[in-house]
Amino acid sequence: MNHGVLLIGATIALALVTLMFSIYLFRKHRKSRGLFLIAVIFFLEFVYAMAYALELAATDLTTKLIFNHLQYFAIPFFAVMWLYVVKVFKDPNFVPKPKWLIVFFAIPVLATICVQIFPYLNRTIYYTDAFIDYAHTADNLGLAVMVLKKGPLYYITGIYTSLILMMVSVICFRLYRAKKGIQSTEALWIGILTILCILAIIPAQFTDYTSGIDMALYIFEIIGFVMFYMMMRYETIDLKPAAHRSLFEASSDPILILDDAYDIISWNEAFDHFKDKEVKYRINIDDYFDNLDFCEAIKSEHAYGFTRAGRHFILETVPLIVASRRRTGYIVKFNDMTSYIDRIHVLDFQATHDVLTTIFNRRAFMECCENYLNKVVQPKEPFAFIMMDIDNFKVVNDTHGHIVGDGVLEYLSLLIKQNIDENIMFARYGGEEFMILLENTDENDAIQLAERIRIIVDEQHFIIDELHLHIQISIGIANGIGGSGLNLHQYIDKADEALYQSKKAGKNQVTSIN
Repeated sequence: MNHGVLLIGATIALALVTLMFSIYLFRKHRKSRGLFLIAVIFFLEFVYAMAYALELAATDLTTKLIFNHLQYFAIPFFAVMWLYVVKVFKDPNFVPKPKWLIVFFAIPVLATICVQIFPYLNRTIYYTDAFIDYAHTADNLGLAVMVLKKGPLYYITGIYTSLILMMVSVICFRLYRAKKGIQSTEALWIGILTILCILAIIPAQFTDYTSGIDMALYIFEIIGFVMFYMMMRYETIDLKPAAHRSLFEASSDPILILDDAYDIISWNEAFDHFKDKEVKYRINIDDYFDNLDFCEAIKSEHAYGFTRAGRHFILETVPLIVASRRRTGYIVKFNDMTSYIDRIHVLDFQATHDVLTTIFNRRAFMECCENYLNKVVQPKEPFAFIMMDIDNFKVVNDTHGHIVGDGVLEYLSLLIKQNIDENIMFARYGGEEFMILLENTDENDAIQLAERIRIIVDEQHFIIDELHLHIQISIGIANGIGGSGLNLHQYIDKADEALYQSKKAGKNQVTSIN
């Protein structure tokens, strides 16, 4: 078995895997921090590995030198790129300044240039000599490897690379101490692996010639993949699947996953409790749902609201689209909106009702009356506005305090509400004033209702905090007719004028004006 050929084949395969990895990361770099830089590193590893495999396969010195030159478009830049990656890992918003790039890339660029012109223009700076070692092919898996004598820039570049990697390890260990959780663990492992890279480089600094198989390539490749795994594990392997579990499997909302033919492919546990009948894998929604509106809403991707078992749901369909813009399926989510709708009802109630008495407030009363006068009332249709005011209410507040006064307002509003039709608009207009809108009601019926309310209040014993109070009210009625041309404020002014006349006449009375 020719182990040398196997090594060349394995190295080419490793290079191709690295290239595919690089292409994949280039396409996905917007999805996660630092992926673009890692993609560059993997591309450098591809160049290094492929060129080295071709160097091993070449049989003459000239060809081997050509492929060695190709390797140096990658080798000097690994350390600086790792530093760049770790900087981004530490701070996702890190952007190097031009000065930073010049300082850190100067020696790698110089080393690359010097290698490219060797041996044609110089034999003194990076490499000083080159030959093929035929004497030790047995030690090199049957391969005749190229040996290079090292020049001063080779050692300078090696020391420089070691220093850069030491900076990387220091940053990682500081991150480990400063941060908590997953990122701290990642930083620790990256720091340890960086130290291993340094240990792989150091032995080459104590020899005059390169020798044998370049094991540093394979060490860097393995460490590169492990580093990528450690950096991306949290987002790709831990965080995103955890998000998937939380958003799909552990979601409290029922969720279906459909393919592009609307067959049910998967469903979460919440759907098991939601469904009416057993769901089968790859059953079409037309065959599963009895509610045709569900199917139509899913296919049209329109929201559809419905109520089920006292709870409110909104059906939402989200298409799954691949990079080619082709739809591969759909997510159908039954969003439980009960708490939101209940909250909206609470907010709507608070916006339209008086906090103390829980009847309609002035704003709601004005809006209702405006709508009635402008849109609902028919020509010649009679209606009436009733304004009520508690007589001598200031005495109640001054004598017994505002807490008792509030109790009187609550008691009075409840008493009136119990003695009028539930469809009548009844509101607290302000302070101790209340108003009623009587739609399609003539003057006589309005007076009768007002008198009945006045008498009920006059005969009622108000018991507030063990106090027995006698409360009376004065009432003013403004009668109107559809098409009269008067606006809401004019009718309220008329009701206020009628109320004033009741007060002036001795209180505890009803006055009606047209």
